[in-house]
This record gives sequence, structure tokens and C-alpha cells, in this order.
Amino acid sequence: GISEGGYGSLRLGLFMPDYFGGVGPMAGAEFVGEHAKNLRNVAFRMEVGEHDYAYSRSDFARKWKSELARLHQDSPEDFIHEVNIQEGRDHSIDYTLVSPWLVRQTRRTYPKRITYEYYDLDGKNSYSPAVYYLGFKNLSPEKGSSMTFDVKHNGNEFTVETKKNSGNISGFFDLYIDKVDFTLPVKISHNGKVIFNEEVTLNKGIIAESIALFGDPERIFAAKITIPLD
Repeated sequence: GISEGGYGSLRLGLFMPDYFGGVGPMAGAEFVGEHAKNLRNVAFRMEVGEHDYAYSRSDFARKWKSELARLHQDSPEDFIHEVNIQEGRDHSIDYTLVSPWLVRQTRRTYPKRITYEYYDLDGKNSYSPAVYYLGFKNLSPEKGSSMTFDVKHNGNEFTVETKKNSGNISGFFDLYIDKVDFTLPVKISHNGKVIFNEEVTLNKGIIAESIALFGDPERIFAAKITIPLD
């Protein structure tokens, strides 16, 4: 996306990263918040002119560069990115650099780790219904609420952490199970407590449910575990 489209690609990439292999905002940069961690599994390239001062675009781009470098240093396999401040340019930049980089990226549909801030996209109670292999349709967030989900998947073990950042969110969420040995027990821990440790049951209904939820041929799941927040 370019300019206003750059803002659009940035916001969509943060809100629904699981649908993209790469995101490339050009001549568009805004405030870096907690949402930056949502880019763990999607490649990200930002190009902004050095002298693009309107709406603090060049300043925000430098902050994106610093924050993504920090996140990548902490998780070297994740947060693949490039943030380039084009010297001598203002709002008109070289737009030819991003697409060749993006087409080399691969979408991650069932990553080993998910970090996602669940938040209201537009202030009108527009929360994501799902991301990667988490389903949120049975959560009830109060206005302005946000929560961080962190999931680590290793073989037949899932470690899930949830943290409320603001407001109150109640209900339960779904963990869709795949990339495991279904002949063995699946162990799931939530906030340090083991909540499930047995074989999972495959179900045709969950296949239909996941097709409807994700609309993604790469994410058709036959098993899930429901996890209450409290």
C-alpha cells in the first residue's frame, strides 16, 4: 500500500497477520504500540522518505525500525523485517523495492509461536474473530478492552498465556489442534496450569466450523480445545 494505502496495509497487517505472507506499507507510518508484536509471523517491509514530515511519518518509521529490531533480536526466527528510510526523499519515494521483497516471503499458517494483541480495530467493537489457530468468537470484550495471547507449540504440547492489558474481557476461546501426533495425548497449559492432557477427538463438525471461521484452505482443522479465560 502507498500513502493512505500504506496506512491501510499497516493496520490490516497488524489486525489480521495470519492472512498475509508479507506486508509492505510505503509512505505511510503511524504510532508504534503494543500491536507491533502481532507481526511475529508475517514479513514486514516499510519504506518512508527521510523528509516525509507530514503526520510525523519519518519519525514513526524510525521508531518502527527500532522496535522491530528489538523484537527480532529477542526472537531471531521471527519478526522478519526491513524498514528503510529513503535518503533525500519526501512523500514521493521509490516504490519499486517492496514488491520483489514481498513475493519471496512465505505465509505461516500454523506457526510454532503466536503473539497477538486482541484489540478493537476502529473503536466500534471490531475485534478479530480468529487468528492463526485461535478462535475468539466466544469472547465478550468491554469497550476499549485489549488482551495479549501468547501460544507456544512444541510437538504435542501447547503453552498458552493470556494477559489483560486494559478493560475487561470474559468468556472463552478455542485452540484448534493440528501438527500433533493424534495417537498420543495433547498437553495444554494455560497461565501455568495444565488444563488438558489426553487424546483429542477428531470431529467433522469442527472441520465445517473452521472452514466457516477462517475461510482458508490452509487452515481446516478437525479438533479443538475450548479454554475459559477465568
